[in-house]
Amino acid sequence: MKVLLRNPAREIELTGRRNVNALLAELSLPRESHLVIRNNVLTNCGQGFYNWTGDGSSPSWWAAQQRNTTISGNHFFNNSRPGSYLEHQIYTESDGVVIEYNRFGPQRPGAWGSQIKDRSIGTIIRYNIIEQAYAGWDM
Repeated sequence: MKVLLRNPAREIELTGRRNVNALLAELSLPRESHLVIRNNVLTNCGQGFYNWTGDGSSPSWWAAQQRNTTISGNHFFNNSRPGSYLEHQIYTESDGVVIEYNRFGPQRPGAWGSQIKDRSIGTIIRYNIIEQAYAGWDM
C-alpha cells in the first residue's frame, strides 16, 4: 500500500504497514496534526486506521496532541482480530475528527471489535455506509 498524506506543514508518503505496540495497523499516525486520509482501501490488519494522542516519548500520554483529522472516502473491511475486542476498523483519538463518506464493510469473521472506536473530542461522523459489527460502535 502506498499512501500520500497531505499535511499543511509537509507531505508524508507511507509505503506498507507499520507495527504499533504489536498491533499491525494499515495506517498508524501518532502526533500528526491536520491529516486528511482520503480514497484508500484499508484491509487485512488488526486496526485499519489508528491515531492517538501521545508520542510515546514520555510517561505522559499528552506529550503530543493529535489535532484535526479527516477520514474521508475510504473503504475499510476485513480488519480486526478474531476472538478479540481490542482491534477495530478505525480507532481515533484526536482533538477534532471528521469521519465521512467511508464504507465500513465486514470485519474478519469472529472479530469482536467495533467498526468505529473513537475517543476524540469534537467528533463528526456523517454520510458513511456502516455494516453492523459484533460490537457496533464504541464511543
